[in-house]
Amino acid sequence: MPDEFQTLKKERCIEIIKACNGSGMPKRQWCREHGISYSTFMRWQRSLRNELAGKIMVTQAVVPLQIEPQASRCTPAQEVTIQKDGISISMHGVSSDMVIAIVRGLSSC
Repeated sequence: MPDEFQTLKKERCIEIIKACNGSGMPKRQWCREHGISYSTFMRWQRSLRNELAGKIMVTQAVVPLQIEPQASRCTPAQEVTIQKDGISISMHGVSSDMVIAIVRGLSSC
């Protein structure tokens, strides 16, 4: 029974949040006109947002990157480092063709 109550409460909160967001009014004004405490409304919104973010984060995974090596006339580099969004990948003994393929693969993610 508690789960059913929580589900109904959550659905009602979602309806209220959608109604407020669809009204075009400032949230504080909409809450006042509908007899809802602004702080309660913001707590519902934050709680639902956090719950949704948690579900999204749980389902995220490492995306596999498959690269088919091609014949290369280039000599392997001593060391190559790729940095993007605070992530750094260092590789040793890879050809320039391989580096290009990796960069192309990463740019599609």
